Parts: sequence; structure tokens; C-alpha cells
Amino acid sequence: MLLNKPLQLATIVLLAIVGGLYWYSSQQQQRYDAAATQFLNAALTDIGSWQREALRRQLADEALQTVDNAQLDALIDRYRALGAFKQIEQLRFARLTAALSLFNRNTLLSYHGNAQFENGSAALTATIIVSNHRYRLYNFSLANPQLRGGG
Repeated sequence: MLLNKPLQLATIVLLAIVGGLYWYSSQQQQRYDAAATQFLNAALTDIGSWQREALRRQLADEALQTVDNAQLDALIDRYRALGAFKQIEQLRFARLTAALSLFNRNTLLSYHGNAQFENGSAALTATIIVSNHRYRLYNFSLANPQLRGGG
């Protein structure tokens, strides 16, 4: 009987932590969802011009420190065939990133959905960093099976 008490206590503590992280991520979604969605639409519209400077404008400093101009140019060349950005469909918030950002100095928000472009669509995954009420792309990817290399 005594052996079950620590296990029960550990289970209660773990459930409390998971519940707290779930609640925290819900609060983050409610707080940032509208502005983050608006930012993603504006950022993809800008990026959809497929110019290096447009992409640089939307990336967070942390992201810009990890890529050089040649990598940005390669990314732009790869996705240019998609054409201009039109809209995002079925945008979904990822709770795990928001919950884990509790341990980060900046808020991180992740979304995934289907980005519609002038010449096709691509699966979108984006992580946004929110710092001082400023939104920037921490990372993002577009997967399109019709592009070279599977997107």
C-alpha cells in the first residue's frame, strides 16, 4: 500500500503539469491567434513576390543568423513557380510549440495549413516568434510534391 502512494503522487503531479501546459497553450492561442493569422497572410503575400529582400523582411533575426543569401536565393528559386500567394486554408494552431515556449524568453507559435498560390498549393508549416509585440517568421516550410525534390 505504501508503494502506491509515491506512484499516485507522481501521477497527480504529471497530470497537473500536462493540464497546466494545455491551459497555457490555450491562453496563447486565444491571445495571439488573430494577429498571428493576419501576420502569416501578410508575410506570405510579401514572400510571394519571390524576392530575397521580401523574405529577409519576414524572417526573425534568429533565422537570418542561420542562413546566407545563397540559401535564401535557392529557396526563392525553388518556390517561385508557385506564383503569388492567394490565401491559407485550414490553418491550425500547434499547441506543443506554444506550451514549450513557456520556457523560452520569446513566445513561439506554430501553425500548419494549406497555402494557396497562383499556380498551385503547398502544405505550409510556420513557426512565428513574437517579441515585443513584433511578429516574425522563426522558420517556415512549403511542401509541394510537384516541385523538384518534393518541396
